[in-house]
Amino acid sequence: MLIHNSTILTMDEDHAVLPDGAIYIRNEVIREIGSSRALQEKYPDEEKLDANGMVLMPGMINLHMHLYSTLARGIALKDPPPGTFNQILERLWWRLDKALDEKAVQLSALVPLIQAIRSGTTTLFDHHSSPGFITGSLDILASVFEETGLRGCLCYEVSDRDGPERRGEGIRENIRFLEQCRKEPHPLLCGLFGLHASFTLGEDTLRECVEAAGGLDAGFHVHLAEGRSDLEHCREHYGKTVVKRFADAGILGPRTIAAHCVHITDEDIEILRETRTIAAHNPRSNMNNAVGWPPLPEMLQRGVTVGMGTDGMSPGMMDELKTCNLLYKHNSADPRTGSGECIGMLLDCNPLIAGRLFGEKIGVIEEGAKADLILIDYHPPTPITSSNLTGHILFGMGDAPVDTMLVEGRELMRGREILVLDEEEIAARARETAARVWERF
Repeated sequence: MLIHNSTILTMDEDHAVLPDGAIYIRNEVIREIGSSRALQEKYPDEEKLDANGMVLMPGMINLHMHLYSTLARGIALKDPPPGTFNQILERLWWRLDKALDEKAVQLSALVPLIQAIRSGTTTLFDHHSSPGFITGSLDILASVFEETGLRGCLCYEVSDRDGPERRGEGIRENIRFLEQCRKEPHPLLCGLFGLHASFTLGEDTLRECVEAAGGLDAGFHVHLAEGRSDLEHCREHYGKTVVKRFADAGILGPRTIAAHCVHITDEDIEILRETRTIAAHNPRSNMNNAVGWPPLPEMLQRGVTVGMGTDGMSPGMMDELKTCNLLYKHNSADPRTGSGECIGMLLDCNPLIAGRLFGEKIGVIEEGAKADLILIDYHPPTPITSSNLTGHILFGMGDAPVDTMLVEGRELMRGREILVLDEEEIAARARETAARVWERF
């Protein structure tokens, strides 16, 4: 396919902007980039997609997502409203995940993945939990990613909170799926070893998980010091911070995603940097749960790898980016900060992280990169260049609709029409399933 007549945002090292640009795709990969005229003359007989002047850029990447949270939308809690982070977990999320069955897992993934297509997110790193349906749950999620055509990195959340039987089953589900990924590699799927958080993971559990993951050459996906209670629990029971505990256990490293990292110390920041651990910042979730603000300026200045996720708030990243920018400015009390740092997390760091874990060049428009692309119906009202790109993304493109999406060169949406699924039919099935889940809840 040849996509032409577009303003191309390459998101390469120079953030180059190519007016009236075109790209040629063959075998799921970007093969050539140039002017519309030159490539149309070179490839006259190839299928063409006229962008009509829209912005063409790499699809966005969500570094920390909980697809299963979808069926909580609108749910009513009979208990008093949760007043602390731990109460939110106990009264909402840990009750919801126990109410999920196979059908609920499937539909709670289908709905947000459709939203991901509509919002321009082509890759999601999901962190799954369903204690009532553990074995095979990652296969259900994998099948949904295959059906929608999106790229996904999956794991199952191991925890001690539901007893030794479910803890063991969760460990085995991670092992089974990771072994499957090694034996039968899939172009759209990979895995990590899922863990909940320090305060629900005993020493024996950590040790068993590290031994299992080591034999599979797998990193971890874990919540780290999201709430202050996690840090306090760790200091009380283990005499150290969560970062130090995970470092001593062998959890941290260049293939591990540590979500949140809100309550960490200067020493913790240095450990994250030395181990090259990936930190996933989730600004809207942190605000929604009132857990605090991570020391982002210090983390970035000292070279910690920091990407961006949504923690289940939604699959889309533009709202996360805009929130991150405003929150960064607000907390630093410096209007000069935020824009470049947040753009860097989402559009520079997330692609590097995805490339590290998928083993492919993702999230950039370069020759040899995967053709994971979106067309945004944005026609710049002012000049757009590599030097002012941040302003256009934050204050223009962030409010413009995604028109077309391709993943590995396959069209998932064109002209805002989902091509791979029946959106209304899935929503109807999800409503029926949600009613049953709410009864169990």
